Amino acid sequence: MSSPSEIIDMELESLEVTTMEIESSDKNAPYPHQGIASVLLSEGRARFFNSQTLNALSKTCASWSQEARPALTERAAKVAMQHIVYGEQEEAEAMIKANPELLLYKSQVKDYSGRTIIATPFQAALGAEDEWMWGMMRPYFTILESKGAIDSAKEEVRQQFDEQFPGGIENIPAKELQAMYDDLASAIINNDDNGKEEIEGFRQIITQHDCIDSGIHFNMQHLIAAYQAYIDNFGRLGTCVNRDTFWNKVIGFVQRQMPTNYAQVHCSGIKNVIDSSDNFKRKLSFNDGVKFFPLPVDAAGLGFDFAVYSFRSACCCRGVAQAGAGAAVARWLLKDSWATLFNYFEQKPHHLSVLSQSLNQHPKSLVTR
Repeated sequence: MSSPSEIIDMELESLEVTTMEIESSDKNAPYPHQGIASVLLSEGRARFFNSQTLNALSKTCASWSQEARPALTERAAKVAMQHIVYGEQEEAEAMIKANPELLLYKSQVKDYSGRTIIATPFQAALGAEDEWMWGMMRPYFTILESKGAIDSAKEEVRQQFDEQFPGGIENIPAKELQAMYDDLASAIINNDDNGKEEIEGFRQIITQHDCIDSGIHFNMQHLIAAYQAYIDNFGRLGTCVNRDTFWNKVIGFVQRQMPTNYAQVHCSGIKNVIDSSDNFKRKLSFNDGVKFFPLPVDAAGLGFDFAVYSFRSACCCRGVAQAGAGAAVARWLLKDSWATLFNYFEQKPHHLSVLSQSLNQHPKSLVTR
């Protein structure tokens, strides 16, 4: 295995460090290459070193440790962020517990739906409306305050909250969204191609915000609106083909956009979670073993071939009318599921409101329009 000094020598050329920069470094430093640590790792050059190399270099002397630590922490923060948007709470907490300073770093990662999320770990949990995740992080801000890393835990949390929601929470309610879904039902009914063009246009609309650095990641009122439109137009849809087109390709596609914790609520059984938050499980598979996330790389699976039905348990259903139930029973099942979804989504803004009030912010900063 190469020594740290040999590693530096081998990578100087790829780092484009000039001879003048090296010669101007501290040649009289007590450790080899200590004087050029800041030169090699300045101006973003740390990105040329993998984490294993940086970690090895950081252990050679105090100078290297000081220069390498920010880059190592930044990389660790990104890994923690990925755990958070993937709903992997145990893994995220293990990293934050080992280094609470990760809460202060912004990172850029992609979630399961393909959105780019730019945020701190705490802000990512806020944007996903993941109250379990952000609740886990709160005590670690107090630890940072006790160590002098931040002046005030409460002020840091407040600042991050304000940055995530600079204008308050703006959720367009389901009633204002339903017209789009009623129009989709009409296109499926009236067009020879079952509304193929209209469905594609709808998909472009709800996936247009593909890079998010503030606000919530996805307005789940879309799912309420889609369910309501399906129930209201159930009779008009008429045939199994029409009903299943709306179920699989419209409702299922909305479900593809869920932040991970919403998908985990579905997999846990929405009614179970409403009955007790202790029933919430960080799982992404149905009782039959089929996965909610990750999504297939091609245009298949959720939103194309099936949608998710969740009540006491969850299953991938390729069409309620084809699930062994008659039309009347299928409609009754959907109404029951819709009512459960509605009740759960009514609770979600309350969690943010409670957090807002705990930070001494006026509740009106949370705006639903």
